[in-house]
Amino acid sequence: MAEIRPFPALRYAPDVALDSVTCPPYDVLSPQERALLFLRSPYATAHLILPEGEGDGRYARAASLLKDLRTQGILRLDPEPALYVTRTAFVEPGTGDRKQRFGLVCLLRLHEYADRVVLPHERTLTGPKEDRLKLIRATEGNLESIMLVAEDEDRALQSALTGATRTEAIASFDSDDNQHHTLYRISDPAVVAAVTENLADKEVFIADGHHRYETSLAVAKERGVLGTDAPEAFLLVTISSLADPGLVVLPTHRLVRFAAPEQRERLRQTLERYFTVTPVGEEALQEPLRTTADARGEFSLLMVLPDGLYRLRTEGAALQAGLPDGTPPSVGRLDVTRLLHLILKPAFGIGPDDVATTDRLAYTRGAEEAVAKVRGGEFDAAFLLSRPTVEGMLDVSRADEVMPQKSTFFYPKLLSGLVMRVF
Repeated sequence: MAEIRPFPALRYAPDVALDSVTCPPYDVLSPQERALLFLRSPYATAHLILPEGEGDGRYARAASLLKDLRTQGILRLDPEPALYVTRTAFVEPGTGDRKQRFGLVCLLRLHEYADRVVLPHERTLTGPKEDRLKLIRATEGNLESIMLVAEDEDRALQSALTGATRTEAIASFDSDDNQHHTLYRISDPAVVAAVTENLADKEVFIADGHHRYETSLAVAKERGVLGTDAPEAFLLVTISSLADPGLVVLPTHRLVRFAAPEQRERLRQTLERYFTVTPVGEEALQEPLRTTADARGEFSLLMVLPDGLYRLRTEGAALQAGLPDGTPPSVGRLDVTRLLHLILKPAFGIGPDDVATTDRLAYTRGAEEAVAKVRGGEFDAAFLLSRPTVEGMLDVSRADEVMPQKSTFFYPKLLSGLVMRVF
């Protein structure tokens, strides 16, 4: 099953302010955020994971900068292999609760999904994979970690991670969004062996980083090293325990634009085939972050229109009637699936095959942002979903199915630049 290994991390030197050089993963950074990160520091991780320029030359620039930062001693390789533990303290959106999440940073042996060691839950797109493939080829390393979760019924993994925090931290700092990050090193051979053995009989599930996983797998295959001990046969990952109370998943809301006049006129009539439609007040905007999605036998969400907010609710026969015959149970229980088949396709003509390519669909994690974009005329409607469940994701993965895109958003995202790895 899952094979992990310690490694010598590539990290910023102790005198580099980590709050000025680390950042969220490449795929959640907007152009504006990227520009601000560039201004913070010439050493910023953003320069490496989202290099400036056009064409393939930008990947060579990332490789050149990486080499320069190592030559100057700004990035340094730890002297000995080790496992690492991250502790991220944060405020949970919607509840205001203070939480913390732990992660084991290590190398993971790459496997084909068919081996059922590493299980996905989302589809990937060709464009992002080509981009990351060129970056790996140029830089010869993993400049960001992907996030995995592992079952931990006896809480042994969680105990090992929390136990590591009783040692001296090797990095500790505050970042944006009121988050505090602490990094620890596990070098005790007995602890390394215990953690490695704990994961050896487990499947691991990709929580965040499907494109980067599949890209790294492609590199290992093209170099003919999959299944060997070559560096490219392993990937930098951060594994969290499913027993971790700080494991938080947030919803991603859908916005629709370019609706035809007849679609707007018939919207309520179309929706009433499946839903009870009830006007609600502004206070309802807090519901998505406080309620759990994917309930069996019922489906409720908020709709934003230019003239107000509405709650849509359906259950039983009406819910089942809206799903295509043969929909796998694990997928049919997802609110994102129900939204697609009961609303987006019948009301706006956006079907499953259109989601990946249409410009009529956009996404946001902020309910207030969705309302502003609809009321400002940029979009015709928005649909605010409740929090997806980790259990729903696992059910899909175990059934060898995949969720629609933008189904899960683990919060907070892993911090890029805290730990890197070179081949």
